[in-house]
Amino acid sequence: MVMFVSIWDDLDAVKKRFGDDRKVSYLPDGYEHLIDSCSIRHVEVGSGWNV
Repeated sequence: MVMFVSIWDDLDAVKKRFGDDRKVSYLPDGYEHLIDSCSIRHVEVGSGWNV
């Protein structure tokens, strides 16, 4: 299994980029044949996380 993580400033930034489709997995064109399955989950972390 491979996991990709993206870190955003806040949920509004995610909504601005993906709109109402923010709960749908997004694959750039040409990636469909590389991925067997995918899913998405949004998790809000506390201010104690330093990235």
